[in-house]
Amino acid sequence: MLGALGTGIGVTLFAQLMLPPAFLHVYGVERYGEWLVLSAAMSYLLTMNFGITTYAANELTILHQRGEDEQYRVMQASTLAMIIGLLTLGTLVCSFFLLLPLREMLHLKTLSASDSRWTAFWLGMQMVVNITFGYYSNLFMVVGKAHRGVNWYNARRMAPALCGVLLIFLHASFSGIALGQLLAMLVVCLLSIVDLKFCMPNLPLGIGGASWSSVRQSLLPSGMFGVANLQNLLLFQGPVIVLQWVLGPASVVIFAIGRTILSIARQLLTTLTDALKPEITMLWAAHEQKRLLRLFHDSEKVMYFAIPTVNMGTYLFSPLILRFWVHRDGLFDVFLYGMLAMISCAISMREHKQFFHYATNTHHRYAVIVFVGNLAMVLASIPATIWLGVNGLLFVWLISEVVQMLMIYQENRRLFQYDASIRLRPALLLLVAMGGSFAICYVLLRLTLVGPLWRLALSGCVGTVTVAGGSYCLFDVCEIREQLLLRLRQQVGRRAIAD
Repeated sequence: MLGALGTGIGVTLFAQLMLPPAFLHVYGVERYGEWLVLSAAMSYLLTMNFGITTYAANELTILHQRGEDEQYRVMQASTLAMIIGLLTLGTLVCSFFLLLPLREMLHLKTLSASDSRWTAFWLGMQMVVNITFGYYSNLFMVVGKAHRGVNWYNARRMAPALCGVLLIFLHASFSGIALGQLLAMLVVCLLSIVDLKFCMPNLPLGIGGASWSSVRQSLLPSGMFGVANLQNLLLFQGPVIVLQWVLGPASVVIFAIGRTILSIARQLLTTLTDALKPEITMLWAAHEQKRLLRLFHDSEKVMYFAIPTVNMGTYLFSPLILRFWVHRDGLFDVFLYGMLAMISCAISMREHKQFFHYATNTHHRYAVIVFVGNLAMVLASIPATIWLGVNGLLFVWLISEVVQMLMIYQENRRLFQYDASIRLRPALLLLVAMGGSFAICYVLLRLTLVGPLWRLALSGCVGTVTVAGGSYCLFDVCEIREQLLLRLRQQVGRRAIAD
């Protein structure tokens, strides 16, 4: 699973590192900013999912593990019927965009009205296809092959990225690029269904036996996953739209490039948490509460060591990445990128904590917390951006993330029946580590930003090692290392006895 997710990081990096410079080289800053705005606007169609793909995968895995075959059959057919209904509805919604004056609504200047509408339509259809075939990719977890579903998800992202780069250098229109990406995605999706049927030949995969009562039963928990997923769109697309309205496309590009670089760190950290999802779901299904609690504490130590190390290391190397990636040194701002690194730390912390609810279908309360918190963040960022520019938006975002993290920490205690071992102290230590790491990295960048590349690279290495060493001691990672070494010695001993 970790290997499949690691491959996913490579796919994401390819898309994030190849598409922006290609767009900037061929179309320029302003037109690329308008592509980003259209993509952000159409991403809100993902909320049509209502979280049914995540809920269905978790619930079907639990039912299959517990041997409840009849309930499994009804639930699978009912959730698939809902997905088909969403596909139909999504297609109608995308068709409606062809009638809207999107050019005027989104303040687009370089695109024609026709190209704006058709680009939005094809981008919207990509979102609808992702919802539909995301359902099938998640079902691989039911038969213990979640990694296989992740690999198909990776292919579903790589194909449009490759097609997009090719069409960009062919100087295709934006609508042509979006259509080409959709067709590449559809080919991969159809192949994934064939593979899924091969992996689960004895389990149903159609809509026979669908029940309206089961559909109604699935709506509330799925809807709460939809609320949780909507917070991601508010979090990552909302700021883009606010900056476009208040400051214009140039600010959108600067912000998006910086966030893309720092997202590399968050994706690495999310991979560690994502790799635990099947294990969390299986332990929850088997009522293994003690083992689940142990997993909670061990993963917390590893993640809290990794969060400042990876994020601040990426912050330190951001100037070098910019020079070799887009060849535009002027896009780097020491304070702005530092704030993005702090926000990335807070998001990684929150995502790790919320994942234990996400993987066990106990997500109702946390979904409300993150949705309301990020909606409030987007609304508050509008006046903050007007008064303080991009930095105002970042201040509001950071405060929102820290508050949400502390609230979700209380939900973790509720999940484990208020076990006394779950304390707030590690989270507070992480906040201290974030602040101290930011100060160290900020000073190092100020001292070495103007100068030879070797000095910038050396300071990045020194700063990353310093942050890693402090975090290693602060969060007792040595205890996890000793556990792993003990298990390794036990396994070697068992093999020696067997031989």
